[in-house]
Amino acid sequence: MNNLLFAFLSVNNIEADSTVGTFTSLFSSIFIVAIFGVIIYFVSYRPAKKQASEMSTMQNNLKVGDEISTHDGILGKILSIGDDTILIESQKAKIIVKKQAIRSVESVPEEE
Repeated sequence: MNNLLFAFLSVNNIEADSTVGTFTSLFSSIFIVAIFGVIIYFVSYRPAKKQASEMSTMQNNLKVGDEISTHDGILGKILSIGDDTILIESQKAKIIVKKQAIRSVESVPEEE
């Protein structure tokens, strides 16, 4: 009888250990996935969001007379600014572009 009781307790203890092991394995897997999610957020999403914010600020602070560069490589001087469009002069041509097409404000050296 004692051997049977001991065998029963041993089997139940093994099952309890495997349940704890399964829970620990599941918890560690979830923890690793969460850590990778945080790393991806700080490596890719956050810098992209910061760059988009800086680009939006630059595009909203444009003023007449600024020398700009578009994403297509057009260099020009701003003649007028509308709600969503900008009229620029490049060489002797006047071109209307969207504000979102402006890549950067070019610094032009001052003439003496």
